[in-house]
Order: sequence, then structure tokens, then C-alpha cells
Amino acid sequence: MFASCADHCAGTAPPAPALRRALWVALWVNAAMFVVELAGGWAADSVALLADAADFFGDAAGSAPDAATMGAIALLALAANVGVAWMLYRFREGDANLRSVWLCSRNDAMACSSR
Repeated sequence: MFASCADHCAGTAPPAPALRRALWVALWVNAAMFVVELAGGWAADSVALLADAADFFGDAAGSAPDAATMGAIALLALAANVGVAWMLYRFREGDANLRSVWLCSRNDAMACSSR
């Protein structure tokens, strides 16, 4: 769990026992929720639960991500979400479904810009 820091944190003191316990609990909670949401998503045929399960898996896996790759993909996602929101802007006053699509696209674009 702390091995990913070894290359970047040379000379730092090991974490306090209370912090180590808290991190292990967080790891196990995330791993358990991955299993729960994976099973629930599969049973309910819910892509949203499966996506959230993937997020819990990422939290439980705990390796340090490559910042350059994350940044490049985040910029691409921002461009995609802003483009879709801009394209749907003129339909934002339509029926409930069109308004929902517009709001979700707008919110995705705003969420990308805050990462």
C-alpha cells in the first residue's frame, strides 16, 4: 500500500500506527463496496452501479496514477462534454427528456472542469 510512495517519498518517516489502521480500514471498505456494487449492478442490470463499483475498485487498488495521462484524458473528456453540451444547448427548453439530456451534459462538462 505504501510501496507506490517509495520512489517519491525517500527520507520521510513511516506513517503513524493510527494512520496505517485508518488506511487499511479504508482499503477494506472500498474493496467490500466494490464487491457489493458489482454484484448489485449485475443483479439490477445497472451500468451506474457497475461504474461506481469500478470507482471503488480504483480506490481499493491504490496505485499512484500517471499524472500526464490523467491530465490528457481529462482535457479530452472536458472537450467532449463541452462539445456535447454546446451542441444540445439549443434544445435545452424542449420536453423533459431533452431538458434532462441538456442538464446532464452541462453538469458533466462542469464536473470535468472542476477536476
